[in-house]
Amino acid sequence: FEQEAKLLKKSVAQVARREKRIQDRELEIKNLEVLLETEAEMKRAAEGKNVELVRELEDIRAQFSGLQGMSEGLKHGVEHGRSQLELESLEAYDPEAEAKFVAALQSLKDLKFSLLDQLDSAL
Repeated sequence: FEQEAKLLKKSVAQVARREKRIQDRELEIKNLEVLLETEAEMKRAAEGKNVELVRELEDIRAQFSGLQGMSEGLKHGVEHGRSQLELESLEAYDPEAEAKFVAALQSLKDLKFSLLDQLDSAL
């Protein structure tokens, strides 16, 4: 009877150790699931930010292209039409075009590095 009691105690201790390992594994699985969900949320946020940044970059490119075309047009218009300046062409000239062009160019340069920094930090 004593030997059976010892075997029973030993079996109970084994079951308790196995139960503890099972609980530890379940907790580890739960923590991994939370981590996985957090990473998935971060990925969705990064993808959303990427879409937003791409849209912003496209807007700035469009502005830059428009200003570049305006600047080129003004440059050629001034070069070819100096001798034939008319009041209408003076009114159509935008004195801020060059400043806008320079500002758009700088914004594009700044955005390029800003996008890289934001993508690096998001990933």
